[in-house]
Amino acid sequence: MNVVGLTPIIPIVFAFALPLFSILIKGNRKIVQAYVLLGTGLTLISSYRLFQLAYSSSTPLVYTFGKWVAPIGIVYEVDRLSALIALVTAGLMFLITIYSYRYLEHEEGLEWYYTLYLGLEAGLLGVLLTGDAFNLFVMIEVTSIAAYALVMFYRDRGDSVTAGFKYALIGAIGTTMYFLALGILYGAFGTVNFADL
Repeated sequence: MNVVGLTPIIPIVFAFALPLFSILIKGNRKIVQAYVLLGTGLTLISSYRLFQLAYSSSTPLVYTFGKWVAPIGIVYEVDRLSALIALVTAGLMFLITIYSYRYLEHEEGLEWYYTLYLGLEAGLLGVLLTGDAFNLFVMIEVTSIAAYALVMFYRDRGDSVTAGFKYALIGAIGTTMYFLALGILYGAFGTVNFADL
């Protein structure tokens, strides 16, 4: 797997492993925070390498997952602009991780917060790097689910739960419309791959 495919995979692997890892370390806050910093740091390094490769290449970088070529397989396609935005996104997520240490120092459920946070980062990077409209829908859903849950993280405060449900309702309407448009697009052109469109 090259850096194009690896960049959004790093935070999702760290996100899925965090709850189990947290049980093994008995919820030690400092180790959880170091783990998340490592995950976002590796993602930042991978994004920087992706940025270097995109700017040194005269054509977009393409990666097909599982050797299934487009239009059947999942394709990530990275040009200079998407590599720059991915680098900025990974950099901001790394800085937010550092900031969140103090912000969340008295909160419970830190491992769940950071699991959602890493899922959000993976979704955002997937949105930026995808090469087809259906995978874009999937990454929007990953991003949305993590964002809804993060809005509702402070569930002991009534406003956050209410805001999260409103956000989820509006987001569900938006993604439903996108999915319907995706069906129309596929019906009209027979593909959802951006390069083919």
